[in-house]
Amino acid sequence: MDKITEAIQRVTGMEGIYDRALKIMDNVENDQEEFLNYQAELMKLADYYSSPDWKDDFALDEEGKLPQDLKRGVLSEDGVYNLLERNKELLDQRRKSGSNIGMKYLKLLNLIPLIMFFIIDKLRGTLISRYLLIIIVALGVVNMFLAKGMKDYLISSLMLVASTVVGMIIYTYFYYYFVSANPDAPIVGAAIMMVYGFIAFAVAAVGTVVVVIKDRKNKER
Repeated sequence: MDKITEAIQRVTGMEGIYDRALKIMDNVENDQEEFLNYQAELMKLADYYSSPDWKDDFALDEEGKLPQDLKRGVLSEDGVYNLLERNKELLDQRRKSGSNIGMKYLKLLNLIPLIMFFIIDKLRGTLISRYLLIIIVALGVVNMFLAKGMKDYLISSLMLVASTVVGMIIYTYFYYYFVSANPDAPIVGAAIMMVYGFIAFAVAAVGTVVVVIKDRKNKER
């Protein structure tokens, strides 16, 4: 097989991948699975574009040795490059979108204090429990290191503080009206709520400083 015939076959094969990729990218919002499944073919195109074969085929085209009716979009200097850059951007957008969805679910962990008082009670634990304090501190630390910025961190911290306070209020109400009508129950509940609320606020305050430092370091890079 002569050099020109080989070049025609390569260009024709890569052109098919190129055209198909354009259509898939245009429809990526409706069919992301097809887009992901086509990445192996795009890698073939990327390998071809960076190989000596592409340079040889380009040179033959410049010399006018390839058929005039040969479709040769892959031999344009910007065509494949722009396609691969667009593919990279779409993959980055998908990763960020997946990350954002994951962060939304992680934020829901801050609602754990809404029920943890009931869990400790069922386990016959004390309401001023080191386990509860560890949970609150752990959630605060998770918020610090996963937050993408101050706004994101403040939302997570407010969820943690609010769920801690509201959880204790709900538990106090439940205990007073359904377990024991002891007149001291609301007072004790308020005192416990203040303890946990203070811990949650303290963790949030420390986290604010950490996030500010992180933001400054990111801006300096």
